[in-house]
Amino acid sequence: MSRDDVLIQLKKEIERTDAQTELECGKLLKNIAWVLLTIADGNTTYVRTEQICSTGRVDIVVLANSLQPGGNFRREAHIWELKAPQVPLFDLKTQSQAQPSVHLYSAETQLMHYCYAVSNDAVLLRRWGILSPDHIRLGGIIIGRDINFVACNEEDKTLAKQLACEAHEIREVFFYRKLNLKLWTWDKVITLAESQSLSHHKFQGDPKISIDLHESVDLSATIIADP
Repeated sequence: MSRDDVLIQLKKEIERTDAQTELECGKLLKNIAWVLLTIADGNTTYVRTEQICSTGRVDIVVLANSLQPGGNFRREAHIWELKAPQVPLFDLKTQSQAQPSVHLYSAETQLMHYCYAVSNDAVLLRRWGILSPDHIRLGGIIIGRDINFVACNEEDKTLAKQLACEAHEIREVFFYRKLNLKLWTWDKVITLAESQSLSHHKFQGDPKISIDLHESVDLSATIIADP
Protein backbone atom coordinates (compact mmCIF):
# COMPACT_ATOMS: atom_id res chain seq x y z
CA MET A 1 0.00 0.00 0.00
CA SER A 2 1.48 3.36 -1.03
CA ARG A 3 1.80 6.29 1.36
CA ASP A 4 -1.00 8.14 -0.46
CA ASP A 5 -3.30 5.11 -0.20
CA VAL A 6 -2.52 4.77 3.50
CA LEU A 7 -3.28 8.44 4.14
CA ILE A 8 -6.56 8.29 2.23
CA GLN A 9 -7.72 5.28 4.21
CA LEU A 10 -6.42 6.71 7.50
CA LYS A 11 -8.38 9.92 6.94
CA LYS A 12 -11.54 7.89 6.38
CA GLU A 13 -11.06 5.99 9.64
CA ILE A 14 -10.29 9.18 11.55
CA GLU A 15 -13.44 10.87 10.28
CA ARG A 16 -15.77 8.00 11.14
CA THR A 17 -18.43 8.74 13.73
CA ASP A 18 -20.12 5.34 13.90
CA ALA A 19 -17.37 3.61 15.87
CA GLN A 20 -14.12 4.09 17.78
CA THR A 21 -11.42 3.22 15.25
CA GLU A 22 -8.26 2.90 17.36
CA LEU A 23 -7.37 -0.54 15.96
CA GLU A 24 -8.07 0.42 12.34
CA CYS A 25 -5.98 3.58 12.64
CA GLY A 26 -3.15 1.72 14.38
CA LYS A 27 -2.99 -0.84 11.60
CA LEU A 28 -2.70 1.91 8.98
CA LEU A 29 -0.25 3.97 11.04
CA LYS A 30 2.17 1.07 11.04
CA ASN A 31 2.66 1.57 7.29
CA ILE A 32 3.86 5.15 7.84
CA ALA A 33 5.48 4.64 11.25
CA TRP A 34 8.50 6.72 10.21
CA VAL A 35 6.33 9.76 11.04
CA LEU A 36 6.67 8.79 14.72
CA LEU A 37 10.45 9.28 14.76
CA THR A 38 10.84 12.93 15.73
CA ILE A 39 14.64 13.04 16.06
CA ALA A 40 16.23 14.69 13.03
CA ASP A 41 19.52 12.76 13.21
CA GLY A 42 18.20 9.21 13.10
CA ASN A 43 16.52 6.62 10.98
CA THR A 44 13.80 4.07 11.65
CA THR A 45 15.00 0.48 11.42
CA TYR A 46 12.15 -1.63 12.80
CA VAL A 47 8.54 -1.27 13.88
CA ARG A 48 6.62 -3.58 16.17
CA THR A 49 2.92 -3.33 17.06
CA GLU A 50 1.06 -5.05 19.88
CA GLN A 51 4.37 -5.92 21.57
CA ILE A 52 3.70 -8.02 24.66
CA CYS A 53 5.40 -6.90 27.87
CA SER A 54 4.84 -7.67 31.55
CA THR A 55 2.16 -4.97 31.97
CA GLY A 56 0.22 -5.47 28.73
CA ARG A 57 0.53 -4.87 24.99
CA VAL A 58 2.46 -1.88 23.68
CA ASP A 59 0.62 -0.28 20.75
CA ILE A 60 3.72 0.70 18.73
CA VAL A 61 7.47 0.36 19.31
CA VAL A 62 9.73 2.24 16.89
CA LEU A 63 13.37 1.16 16.91
CA ALA A 64 15.76 3.75 15.57
CA ASN A 65 19.46 4.35 15.10
CA SER A 66 20.30 7.75 16.59
CA LEU A 67 23.45 9.50 15.35
CA GLN A 68 25.89 10.25 18.17
CA PRO A 69 29.05 12.38 18.42
CA GLY A 70 31.93 10.67 16.63
CA GLY A 71 29.67 9.33 13.90
CA ASN A 72 28.42 6.32 15.84
CA PHE A 73 24.79 5.21 15.95
CA ARG A 74 22.91 4.28 19.11
CA ARG A 75 19.93 1.94 19.01
CA GLU A 76 16.86 3.37 20.77
CA ALA A 77 13.25 2.25 21.22
CA HIS A 78 10.44 4.81 21.17
CA ILE A 79 7.19 3.67 22.84
CA TRP A 80 3.83 5.02 21.60
CA GLU A 81 0.30 4.68 22.95
CA LEU A 82 -2.76 5.06 20.71
CA LYS A 83 -6.33 6.03 21.51
CA ALA A 84 -9.29 6.39 19.17
CA PRO A 85 -9.75 9.57 17.10
CA GLN A 86 -13.32 9.76 18.38
CA VAL A 87 -12.44 10.41 22.05
CA PRO A 88 -11.72 13.84 23.62
CA LEU A 89 -8.40 14.87 25.12
CA PHE A 90 -9.90 17.12 27.79
CA ASP A 91 -13.16 17.62 29.68
CA LEU A 92 -14.57 20.94 30.86
CA LYS A 93 -14.52 20.59 34.66
CA THR A 94 -15.66 24.07 35.75
CA GLN A 95 -16.06 27.48 34.14
CA SER A 96 -12.42 28.17 35.01
CA GLN A 97 -10.68 24.83 34.43
CA ALA A 98 -10.44 21.92 32.00
CA GLN A 99 -8.92 18.56 32.93
CA PRO A 100 -7.56 15.57 31.00
CA SER A 101 -10.23 13.10 29.91
CA VAL A 102 -10.28 9.57 31.28
CA HIS A 103 -8.94 8.50 27.89
CA LEU A 104 -5.88 10.76 28.15
CA TYR A 105 -5.27 9.75 31.78
CA SER A 106 -5.40 6.12 30.71
CA ALA A 107 -3.00 6.69 27.81
CA GLU A 108 -0.46 8.47 30.03
CA THR A 109 -0.61 5.72 32.65
CA GLN A 110 -0.31 2.91 30.12
CA LEU A 111 2.58 4.59 28.31
CA MET A 112 4.62 5.04 31.48
CA HIS A 113 3.96 1.48 32.65
CA TYR A 114 4.84 0.02 29.24
CA CYS A 115 8.03 2.06 28.96
CA TYR A 116 9.11 0.95 32.43
CA ALA A 117 8.29 -2.68 31.71
CA VAL A 118 10.16 -2.72 28.39
CA SER A 119 13.23 -0.98 29.86
CA ASN A 120 13.43 -3.75 32.47
CA ASP A 121 12.98 -6.62 30.02
CA ALA A 122 16.47 -7.97 29.36
CA VAL A 123 15.20 -10.33 26.63
CA LEU A 124 13.69 -7.51 24.58
CA LEU A 125 16.73 -5.26 25.06
CA ARG A 126 19.02 -8.03 23.84
CA ARG A 127 16.74 -8.94 20.94
CA TRP A 128 16.58 -5.33 19.77
CA GLY A 129 20.29 -4.62 20.25
CA ILE A 130 19.71 -1.94 22.89
CA LEU A 131 22.67 -1.59 25.24
CA SER A 132 21.05 0.27 28.13
CA PRO A 133 17.55 0.59 29.67
CA ASP A 134 18.11 4.35 29.45
CA HIS A 135 17.73 4.04 25.67
CA ILE A 136 14.03 3.17 25.97
CA ARG A 137 12.20 6.41 25.24
CA LEU A 138 8.70 7.72 25.80
CA GLY A 139 7.59 8.38 22.26
CA GLY A 140 4.16 9.82 22.77
CA ILE A 141 0.40 9.55 22.70
CA ILE A 142 -1.89 9.86 19.68
CA ILE A 143 -5.48 10.55 20.66
CA GLY A 144 -8.59 12.33 19.47
CA ARG A 145 -8.94 15.04 16.86
CA ASP A 146 -8.66 18.82 16.78
CA ILE A 147 -12.46 19.08 16.50
CA ASN A 148 -13.06 17.02 19.68
CA PHE A 149 -10.13 18.43 21.65
CA VAL A 150 -12.43 19.07 24.62
CA ALA A 151 -15.79 17.58 25.61
CA CYS A 152 -18.35 20.22 26.58
CA ASN A 153 -21.81 21.58 25.90
CA GLU A 154 -22.28 23.58 22.70
CA GLU A 155 -22.84 26.84 24.59
CA ASP A 156 -19.48 26.42 26.40
CA LYS A 157 -17.50 25.55 23.28
CA THR A 158 -15.40 28.73 23.00
CA LEU A 159 -14.54 28.90 26.70
CA ALA A 160 -13.89 25.17 26.88
CA LYS A 161 -11.42 25.29 23.98
CA GLN A 162 -9.52 28.13 25.65
CA LEU A 163 -9.37 26.33 28.99
CA ALA A 164 -8.36 23.05 27.34
CA CYS A 165 -5.50 24.80 25.55
CA GLU A 166 -4.37 26.23 28.90
CA ALA A 167 -4.60 22.77 30.50
CA HIS A 168 -2.53 21.31 27.68
CA GLU A 169 0.09 24.04 28.03
CA ILE A 170 0.39 23.34 31.76
CA ARG A 171 0.95 19.63 31.13
CA GLU A 172 3.40 20.50 28.38
CA VAL A 173 5.47 22.70 30.71
CA PHE A 174 5.47 20.47 33.80
CA PHE A 175 5.17 17.02 32.27
CA TYR A 176 5.52 16.38 28.54
CA ARG A 177 8.45 18.67 27.74
CA LYS A 178 10.58 17.36 30.61
CA LEU A 179 10.02 13.78 29.44
CA ASN A 180 10.26 14.62 25.73
CA LEU A 181 6.80 13.07 25.36
CA LYS A 182 4.65 14.02 22.37
CA LEU A 183 0.88 14.51 22.60
CA TRP A 184 -0.60 14.47 19.11
CA THR A 185 -4.07 14.35 17.68
CA TRP A 186 -4.68 12.11 14.67
CA ASP A 187 -5.02 15.27 12.57
CA LYS A 188 -1.41 16.11 13.39
CA VAL A 189 -0.29 12.66 12.26
CA ILE A 190 -1.88 13.31 8.87
CA THR A 191 -0.26 16.76 8.64
CA LEU A 192 3.20 15.44 9.50
CA ALA A 193 2.90 12.46 7.16
CA GLU A 194 1.91 14.70 4.26
CA SER A 195 4.83 17.07 4.91
CA GLN A 196 7.62 14.54 5.38
CA SER A 197 9.64 13.01 2.55
CA LEU A 198 10.13 9.26 2.39
CA SER A 199 13.44 8.40 0.72
CA HIS A 200 13.20 4.65 0.99
CA HIS A 201 10.39 2.34 2.01
CA LYS A 202 11.11 -1.36 2.27
CA PHE A 203 8.46 -3.87 3.29
CA GLN A 204 8.80 -7.49 4.26
CA GLY A 205 7.03 -9.42 1.52
CA ASP A 206 4.83 -7.93 -1.17
CA PRO A 207 4.36 -4.15 -0.57
CA LYS A 208 1.01 -4.31 -2.40
CA ILE A 209 -0.44 -6.51 0.34
CA SER A 210 -1.74 -4.88 3.52
CA ILE A 211 0.53 -5.70 6.45
CA ASP A 212 -1.06 -7.51 9.36
CA LEU A 213 -1.14 -5.60 12.63
CA HIS A 214 0.79 -8.27 14.50
CA GLU A 215 3.63 -8.59 11.96
CA SER A 216 6.88 -6.64 11.86
CA VAL A 217 8.07 -4.13 9.28
CA ASP A 218 11.52 -2.87 8.31
CA LEU A 219 11.41 0.84 7.52
CA SER A 220 14.01 3.44 6.65
CA ALA A 221 13.14 7.07 6.04
CA THR A 222 14.43 10.59 5.82
CA ILE A 223 12.97 12.27 8.88
CA ILE A 224 11.99 15.91 9.22
CA ALA A 225 11.74 16.67 12.94
CA ASP A 226 8.51 17.80 14.54
CA PRO A 227 8.64 21.61 14.65
